[in-house]
Amino acid sequence: MATPDVRVAEGSVPEALDEAAVAGLRFQAAPGRYLLRADGVARYLVTGGERVVIDREPRATDPAIWTVLLGSPLAALIHQRGGVPLVAAAVEDDERTATLIAGAAGPSPSALAAALARRGRRTLTTRVAVLAAGDDGAVVMPGEARSLLTDAECRRLDLEPAAFPRPVRGLPRRAVPLDPRRDLAPRLVRRLVLLEVAERPGGAHVELVDAGLALGPLLRSVYRPELSLGPAPAIQFRTLVSALAGSRTALVRQPMNDASPGKLADRLLKGGHA
Repeated sequence: MATPDVRVAEGSVPEALDEAAVAGLRFQAAPGRYLLRADGVARYLVTGGERVVIDREPRATDPAIWTVLLGSPLAALIHQRGGVPLVAAAVEDDERTATLIAGAAGPSPSALAAALARRGRRTLTTRVAVLAAGDDGAVVMPGEARSLLTDAECRRLDLEPAAFPRPVRGLPRRAVPLDPRRDLAPRLVRRLVLLEVAERPGGAHVELVDAGLALGPLLRSVYRPELSLGPAPAIQFRTLVSALAGSRTALVRQPMNDASPGKLADRLLKGGHA
């Protein structure tokens, strides 16, 4: 069994950080430190890219604790380690390669991954995809094998929303399990699907683009970029460029109110983009 290099434990977490470099309504960050206050769930302290302490609220459930942990605290941990957390999902192409689906402001990567899973593709990760530099290019790491979907997204996938739980009270999303990856090995990114919002109606517009046109949308997909402190941004930029250099990239522009994960999944599969 491999020795873990990240430790997660329950314990005491301070109310605030001293000398925070970045602060928001419910979080503070400094080089190597990140504090999140999730109301009704817990306070999370991430340090050094290797330790997470959780100070849970008395009535917090385990599903709520883990759902929050696998969002911003995970992103902070990856930033501290010099990796690249993306608002993205990934599905397996084969035992070595994967398709990465990224997009922070457009249609949900998690919903598209769910649609691809319903068409036989194994899920590597959803919600947050961790990108790292590998020997032969950028690799995406295995992660969460469930999608957090709104009721509307469930219905677009012909799923009954009430059949799936809300992992966090008040969160307008439901946890939908997907067919998980076969093992914990990272996969080379050989296809990229970048999701952006189209201002005009008319369905999805899909086009193959080169690295120059794809870099902007991929940069916009970085999860919590304000947490990238110290030397991390330069390392992350090289990883993103490596991912683009080794991938066939499709840019998808789709109106938010016209998003159909199933139709888009069929189109991407038919065109060899996923």
